[in-house]
Amino acid sequence: MEIKFPKWFEELNLVNLLEEFRTIYEKRPIKNNNGGMLSTHMFYVWVTAKTLKPKLIVDSGTYKGQSAWLLKEACPNSKIISFDPQKKFREISCEGIFYESCDFSQYDWSGITNDSLVLFDDHQNAYNRLQQCKWFGFKNIIFEDNYPITQGDCYSIKKIISCSGFRSEFLQENSKFRNYIKKIFNSFYKKFTKLPSQMEQFQEIAVKPNKQDKFFLENNLDIYFEFPPIYKAPTTRWGDPWDEENYPTLNPLIEEISDEEVNSSNDFYKNECKSYTWICFARIKNS
Repeated sequence: MEIKFPKWFEELNLVNLLEEFRTIYEKRPIKNNNGGMLSTHMFYVWVTAKTLKPKLIVDSGTYKGQSAWLLKEACPNSKIISFDPQKKFREISCEGIFYESCDFSQYDWSGITNDSLVLFDDHQNAYNRLQQCKWFGFKNIIFEDNYPITQGDCYSIKKIISCSGFRSEFLQENSKFRNYIKKIFNSFYKKFTKLPSQMEQFQEIAVKPNKQDKFFLENNLDIYFEFPPIYKAPTTRWGDPWDEENYPTLNPLIEEISDEEVNSSNDFYKNECKSYTWICFARIKNS
């Protein structure tokens, strides 16, 4: 797919915004947000929300609560709904944010406006999420977990574009035996907890390599754009070389940085820049 820059993104002075964001990032309530968004992705989520100023923002994947806090910082007047079935992980609750323990797909979305923004940071099937957004009427979407072909724990937009399919780690190792044990566990779980069964998207999945999913993207998206890294480290988060052959990436926002600044700034440069997973913005075409 051709990368199309959103017009609003082209008009931004990102270097100036980065300095403004760093002040906000320093006052973040959760200093250790490992497992959730770190500085690079938080910057682009903040920029997008602050620029678009949607009336409604959806945060799918509350986790500790930092992403919802960030969205409130960016858009204090927007309605923000944060979803996570695993509410036990939430460490903070912010005034003016609605927290839900169901999945995004199980909520009543009747009456939403075209300017609404959805942030998916939930490690779910991106193809399913796009279908759901199209059905409910959401246009503007951020996928935080946009893993490259050979990495990650979910079926991402990048995997869809590459037609590579996806096979979860659970299914890759001893699949027959582990699936047998899982079926037994689930049968007892449903019987004794009386809870509804898991939705398909929360279960380990395998997607065969195919071109049909890419065809869906090409026919339903008018923008797909991967935000560039703030700073590109020599290695990826997985420890291998961050090269163009295996990890093609847009030029970073900051091309060169001194060793002194790298060593004195653990947030943006020394450690957290490696958390980059090709976070992207997608917009669904008007029907």
